[in-house]
Amino acid sequence: MSNFNEILFKTSVLSMCIDGELQSEEMEFFKSFSKGNTYFSEFVVEKKFRSVVDGIRFDLNGFIEGLTEDVRESDLEKQYILIILDVVIALIQSDDKVDQNEVFLLRKLLDIFNLDREFLLGRYPDLSDALMQPEAKMEERSFDDIVIEYD
Repeated sequence: MSNFNEILFKTSVLSMCIDGELQSEEMEFFKSFSKGNTYFSEFVVEKKFRSVVDGIRFDLNGFIEGLTEDVRESDLEKQYILIILDVVIALIQSDDKVDQNEVFLLRKLLDIFNLDREFLLGRYPDLSDALMQPEAKMEERSFDDIVIEYD
């Protein structure tokens, strides 16, 4: 379960940062989610949050590769994969727009979790426009401007 908690935390923060900025709506959802369950109880959330954001700032591609390796090594059960996807999608939708880098992340997660687009569309039909776009590529973003205010 501990590995799941780590993956959930990192994936959640990544989904918030991947568009190059932390939206207040995303932070509100994340804080509420963090306080409303025990998934992150083993972490000092504010400190862990800053550490993960720093890792994303330092080397986004390396961070994604490390997360991919963590997921593949953890052999998560489907119920845990669904929790991760539910949280990531709620965070992505919390600011009422889906950025191209967020679409890239969703497709990357599908690949990592060995799921197809139809599965995600069946569970989240409101994402059909974003998921049916031609190949999603990561747009270059500056992550230096991400302001970490975890109060």
